Amino acid sequence: MESIVALGKQIQDSPHFTAMVLSTISGLSTGLGGLIVVFFGSPSKSTMGFMLGFASGVMLYVSFLDLLPETIEVVGMIYAHVWFVIGMIFFHILTYLVPEPDPSTLETKDIKDAKLWVTSIIVVVGLMLHNIPEGMAVYLSAMKGWKLGLTIAISIALHNLPEGTVVAVSMYAATKSKWAAIKWSFISGVCEPAGAIAFGLFLQSVLSEFAVYCMLAAVAGMMTYICIRELIPHAITNMGSKFKTLLSNLMGMGAIFALSTLIDTYGVH
Repeated sequence: MESIVALGKQIQDSPHFTAMVLSTISGLSTGLGGLIVVFFGSPSKSTMGFMLGFASGVMLYVSFLDLLPETIEVVGMIYAHVWFVIGMIFFHILTYLVPEPDPSTLETKDIKDAKLWVTSIIVVVGLMLHNIPEGMAVYLSAMKGWKLGLTIAISIALHNLPEGTVVAVSMYAATKSKWAAIKWSFISGVCEPAGAIAFGLFLQSVLSEFAVYCMLAAVAGMMTYICIRELIPHAITNMGSKFKTLLSNLMGMGAIFALSTLIDTYGVH
């Protein structure tokens, strides 16, 4: 009990510590996805679709009911929405330059393909590059409050789980090694806390409060883009039903609402 109290005090006294812990947890969830594949096998398409739909619900809820309202309150409607669009454009460009792996490609079509190892490395590198801005997003939100940081970390962690399964399956197909599958799924998530560290060391000290909230609006735009462009379409493809995708999306929203309510009621203040 004393250790829990001490941790709560450290969370209040050291937002940098909290930001680093949350970004590390959200990044390591990619490795958890790899562990799930190694010990329990590849998730079925319906399970994968549910995970993606659930994650999109969480991310949309956080974007429109946490990040945007708080940003509008500080910087105003116009700046908040301009930076929201900037966040979407930024992630669109990043996705165009480094395409993110499609979770629906879990079933490898030809595991004897000589290019499979190269393809697996490309998958890992692509995820690492995508995880850098996600780590910055978790760090940035946690610096504005541990409750906001926790909700962002959870939403990104849920997004990272299916990505970890993609890495593990592709690596296992290429190497036939469970260790390689686990190792590379964890490595692919390392850039998330690395992005948080880079932001904390080089950017946090020079950003004004106005700039920080503008970046939070951009984070909301990034997460909305991820949902619309990647998570929801892949969820529909995997579950084969728009209605089931909608239900999983609503369940994600309900879950993060319940968690937020519990945090507000019983959390550290």
